[in-house]
Amino acid sequence: MLDALGHLASVMTAQGQLREAKLLCLKAVEQYVDARGEPVPVAGLVYVPLGVLYYEMNDLESARHYLDQRRRALPATGHGLLHVDGATRAGEAA
Repeated sequence: MLDALGHLASVMTAQGQLREAKLLCLKAVEQYVDARGEPVPVAGLVYVPLGVLYYEMNDLESARHYLDQRRRALPATGHGLLHVDGATRAGEAA
């Protein structure tokens, strides 16, 4: 579900619907938390689209925050690929 949401957010971003895509991702991040209120690892699937959204909005601090969150969250899920601008790269973002 979150993987599809991440792809939808990427499409919305490409169509210029930045605000709507951001709200969609933030709502998902709020919903996927553990008993302590911490995001569950799979929530990392929406951190890359959020990072890209904030980058597009020139909020570089927030962009870095969500991309760093992705690095911390996704290794636990085994997802080793990062999709950026239509390209797929193995490993972490630079």
